[in-house]
Amino acid sequence: MPLPPRLAHLVGSKFTAAATIRGWRQFHVVGLVKVGRGYDAVLRASCDASVELTLPAAELFDETAWSFGWKRLAELSDA
Repeated sequence: MPLPPRLAHLVGSKFTAAATIRGWRQFHVVGLVKVGRGYDAVLRASCDASVELTLPAAELFDETAWSFGWKRLAELSDA
């Protein structure tokens, strides 16, 4: 079954977290997993491949928690 259009572009996308997660802010989406009626995104830290996290894909659209693309610290609102 193909991914919904809103999520299909996420695989391979880069994101910057508003706060550090496991010591990192920059992640890329390595996959999507069907969970019930939705999808979870699997993210990997860009500088440490051993750091992975899974979260509901819809959370990546929360602009207070995630920014699309990689941002510099000076570009983040709390830096």
